Amino acid sequence: MSVRFSVYLSILLITWVYGLLNFKKLSNPYRLLTIFILVTFTSESVTRIFIKEYRNSCPPYHIYQPLQYFFITTFYLSYLNKSKAIISWSWVAFTIFTMVNACLFQDVWTVPTNSMLPANIVYILCTLLLFKKYCRLVMISLY
Repeated sequence: MSVRFSVYLSILLITWVYGLLNFKKLSNPYRLLTIFILVTFTSESVTRIFIKEYRNSCPPYHIYQPLQYFFITTFYLSYLNKSKAIISWSWVAFTIFTMVNACLFQDVWTVPTNSMLPANIVYILCTLLLFKKYCRLVMISLY
């Protein structure tokens, strides 16, 4: 394991421990992010096992991708109330899409880029919608 990857895992672990120690003080979206950091730490640790055993770290990412999508969109959902139905249905659609992708297009030994790209587009859209919401709040408070 490289030094850089060890530092990455250490940062994830320290962040998770900090979140765990302050869990009761955190709001619900940040409690969810604390759990997501643990999921990320676990997934990244498992990839190291796969590299040693199978010389390929891709299989865990096929499982991690839908979990990542769920956690990140749920975080945004707590702030974007108008998009609740769309985001909720997108969880089902994205999970089905990643399963079809793993079965038909990119097997588990391939990086799941077909599911990463649409997920990243959704993350960007959620970020922009949240930014728009906060810009409106700032504009309202200025007047």
